[in-house]
Amino acid sequence: MSVFKVADYISGSESELSDIIQELIDSNPNRTIFFPDGVYPISKPIATPADPQKSVDLRLSSYAVIRATPDRSSVKTAAAAYSKGYLLGRMS
Repeated sequence: MSVFKVADYISGSESELSDIIQELIDSNPNRTIFFPDGVYPISKPIATPADPQKSVDLRLSSYAVIRATPDRSSVKTAAAAYSKGYLLGRMS
């Protein structure tokens, strides 16, 4: 199984990573997406496919944190993702 490191797809200057992380999930079904140590700010829900044929394995290192920014999108975004068959991760 292929492993994709999130750090390989970001420059480090981004203040928000929701779209980049979502694109990695959508473009890499049945693969592992690894988050090395660091903080990964998101402003909207990250959705993973509910279909087992398209699922992904999200792995976080011991010191990796996916953190919701104060500028989170509305619940409407989460409801739309859920209605399209995605499972939503919990935002803290």
